[in-house]
Amino acid sequence: MKYLSILVLLFSMGGLVLAGCGPSPVTPDSPLPTPGAGTDQLPESPLPTPVPPVAEDEFPTPSSPDLAVVTGVIMRDVYGEASDPLSGYTVYLGRVLYSDTGHPALVSVGDSSPRAVVAANGRFLFLDVLPDIYGLAIGTPLGEILYEPPEGGDFIFTLEPGQVLDLGELHTEIPY
Repeated sequence: MKYLSILVLLFSMGGLVLAGCGPSPVTPDSPLPTPGAGTDQLPESPLPTPVPPVAEDEFPTPSSPDLAVVTGVIMRDVYGEASDPLSGYTVYLGRVLYSDTGHPALVSVGDSSPRAVVAANGRFLFLDVLPDIYGLAIGTPLGEILYEPPEGGDFIFTLEPGQVLDLGELHTEIPY
């Protein structure tokens, strides 16, 4: 199958979010550490990153040319009529894992995943992130789910060293 439906699969060692998969020219190598096994406590780092007050078009730069910054605004669409900021939710940068054929198969969210708390205006900000290929996941009362654009398809992006990536305004229909 060229594309799979979005499915959520939770394991005791951390959540795995299955993503629809299309061909990808990327390799499965990743500099991110493997999430720890069997721990019920979050590590001291990375903690959710509060969003510092910045102008809408001004974002902090990475503290090192080897790191990156990711920002955006996430809104919850209510019955297709109104949008409210998804404030107070935690969002994660999940590491993309690959099938035997080299195509993206999963987005892994675990203890070592970069995380940020969504501000009252819907803005989130990840500071000093390792360059890699990521999917955006949203922490919900039922577990982490992969962000899926309303128009469908995968939402996977590559971060380069020194990059400041603004994902723009994202919309979701999370019912809870």
